Amino acid sequence: MPVVILRCDGDGAIGLGHVSRCLALAGELRDRQQCSVLFAMRGPNSAGAVAVRAAGHEVLPIAAGARDDYGDELVALTTSRRAAAVVVDVRDDLSRASLEALKASRTRIVVIDDPSDRRLAADLAFYPPVPQVDEMDWSAFAGRR
Repeated sequence: MPVVILRCDGDGAIGLGHVSRCLALAGELRDRQQCSVLFAMRGPNSAGAVAVRAAGHEVLPIAAGARDDYGDELVALTTSRRAAAVVVDVRDDLSRASLEALKASRTRIVVIDDPSDRRLAADLAFYPPVPQVDEMDWSAFAGRR
């Protein structure tokens, strides 16, 4: 069974939008695609992590702070769990280089509504149908939008 790691956070400060979106995706991946879904999150007792566990998913802790590039930590989680894909739905300091390192390990990278240059390292990039997305520089993007 393929393993997919969903990377998101949710609490009183940033809200639960990213978590809600990822929980919907997790349900589809688990129920329709027969994937094992894990969440990588900060704040093991945050409202987001509580909602994820209540939905029956395991939460893997991200120890690094919101202003840190935690790419090494994400690579270690992905490697130890033999994840086939990582879905990134965050607004933090995870770098493009970190996602490129994950991609180099043959892990599929998916970003959701990410305006940062991380999107350029993704295999798949999902966005709402808004004109701002077309105005971004996609020249270094080799994935599928």
